[in-house]
Amino acid sequence: MEKEQIVNRLRSEAVNLSFEKADGTVRHMFCTLRSDYLPESTATDQTLLTEEKNDNPDHVVVWDIEKAAWRSFKPSRVISFGEQVYREDLNLSLIHISEPTRQA
Repeated sequence: MEKEQIVNRLRSEAVNLSFEKADGTVRHMFCTLRSDYLPESTATDQTLLTEEKNDNPDHVVVWDIEKAAWRSFKPSRVISFGEQVYREDLNLSLIHISEPTRQA
């Protein structure tokens, strides 16, 4: 999946994605670039942060909704984005989560 496709979709919706981290572990994340999902304190900084770091072709910077923090990943390491699996070679069982999980 191309970086531009990822960023464009994240600007319009929140998406579940999975990617392989540099250490080989898999990270699942519910993330977005929609300003209405961001806390006010970060919404102001969002444009500068995402545009500056998203100029790097090797990384996409996103807001992790569940962690309430900025995170980044490499598009080439995306395993699943929404419902689609992009790295079938990893042979993983993935669960699509439609809502962020909450601990009671």
